[in-house]
Amino acid sequence: MTETTGAVATADPDVVVVGASSAGVGAAVGAARSGARVLLVEPTGRVGGMLTNGVTTDMQRRDASTGAFDEWRRLVGAAYRDHPDADLAAGGFNAEPDVALAAVNALLDEPGITLRTLSGVLGANVEDRRITDVTFGGGWGATKVRAPVYVDATPEGDLLGLVGAEGRDWVVGREGRDVYGESLAPEVGDRLQQAYTYRLTIQVDGRTDYEVPATYEEDRHRYPLIDRTPHEKGTCDITLPDGSVKRYVGMRIQRCLPDRKMDINVDLFGFNHEYPTARRPARRAVERRLAGFVLGYLHWLRTEAGMPELGLPVDDHLDNGGFPTVLYVREGRRAKGLETFTQGNAAHDSTWPAEHRWSVAIGEYGLDSHCVGPPGGISGGPTCEGGFWFGARPYSIPYHVMVPVGFDNLLVAAAVSASHVGCSTLRMEPVRMNLGNAAGIAAATAAADGTSVAELDLDVLQHHLVTRQQALVYAPEVPPGDPGFADHQLALVRAAGFPSPYRLPS
Repeated sequence: MTETTGAVATADPDVVVVGASSAGVGAAVGAARSGARVLLVEPTGRVGGMLTNGVTTDMQRRDASTGAFDEWRRLVGAAYRDHPDADLAAGGFNAEPDVALAAVNALLDEPGITLRTLSGVLGANVEDRRITDVTFGGGWGATKVRAPVYVDATPEGDLLGLVGAEGRDWVVGREGRDVYGESLAPEVGDRLQQAYTYRLTIQVDGRTDYEVPATYEEDRHRYPLIDRTPHEKGTCDITLPDGSVKRYVGMRIQRCLPDRKMDINVDLFGFNHEYPTARRPARRAVERRLAGFVLGYLHWLRTEAGMPELGLPVDDHLDNGGFPTVLYVREGRRAKGLETFTQGNAAHDSTWPAEHRWSVAIGEYGLDSHCVGPPGGISGGPTCEGGFWFGARPYSIPYHVMVPVGFDNLLVAAAVSASHVGCSTLRMEPVRMNLGNAAGIAAATAAADGTSVAELDLDVLQHHLVTRQQALVYAPEVPPGDPGFADHQLALVRAAGFPSPYRLPS
């Protein structure tokens, strides 16, 4: 991997990947290993998206870990093999942010990848359904890049937003219940987004050299309203420096981490609804507001809830004072693709088949939307508008949710074609990373063959994926690494049908 933050001259790549999210990392690696020259462009200084910013793994069935995500997971597990807290890493499913980052950087260490950080997408040109060039820029100026194929791997769908039009090429917000017949959808559609946040990692005896947020006095009355009812998932027993063990519970703990750290998950509702389509200054204002709320929660825990020993991690996010770099954009724009993923594709009570003939990845996490309101509401507070949790069965994800209707050389790996309800399960990091892997292989193939991304031989794509140990169908009886994995997967997927009615005519 070659890394730069400047406007250096490079040979035109075969594939440009916009956004080094988990989907972008998967896409860059998938394309490079398929022989493509890849330019991976990231607006922040940190790659990996939420994998390296506090989330790591949302997965209920560990035997559904396959493909690019499982390769990353095994790298993390190896890093903790001799660690005294190895059990908390759970074989690589849990990780401290900078351990997760090291594993991402190891994946990106491919000779065909050029990484350009601190570089946002500024503009693009389109001719005859093809993106001809994209302009990127940072504080150093702008650079125009041409490539045969592009992958939008931003959770916001930023490249798609530049080249397409709302309603025709992408949507935002929530569909009404009648659009896809989804029981979890609101009765009437709107433009509201589920809450965003910064996923905070806190550490016993961590650093406390932060500035108290300017919004602390505004928010301090909110923190006592957060539901702090003890539950098993949110309990960490941590040994203090004096040898005593203290139980931390009822703090919105998502998981316990090695090195006396905890993953904290708190939301402030209603400030992010315009974020997906906003320009950078407006987005920055949202980021500052949500960062202030999350950091203020740590300050409240320390100063008013009786836990002064807590702080930010001493060895994570060192370029940002121990605080996460990337906002957790759970949902942004969503592409209008050749196929749309909805509640019926995933829900545990669906009558549709779970398998899909043109599957490129699997998912299994429940349909999970955080609250959209009320404005100023909080996680676990007295009121939650628009939030839901509904169980899912393991399901296949069709290739065509990544193929937007209006472009022949663009794949969308994160802001995929899904309803708001469908997106609530596809947004998980294992899914995004493996969809990115599939998009990268497909992009490299389309660039090499000179074909449209909609005209690829999907049998060949599926063969490449299973050869790289990425499941197309949930079949734990023959796991990745088994000599029969590829043949078993291909036999199952070739016997599958087309369960979704939300497909455009071929």
